[in-house]
Amino acid sequence: VVDGPHMDRRIAMETDAVWEGDRGHLTVRNARLE
Repeated sequence: VVDGPHMDRRIAMETDAVWEGDRGHLTVRNARLE
């Protein structure tokens, strides 16, 4: 969740996509409030 009614600011994220065949996930490199 990167935003919601309880948050005043969004979270900006820098991510890398990691693929394992046809599946994958995101690795968060950096996150900060905007």
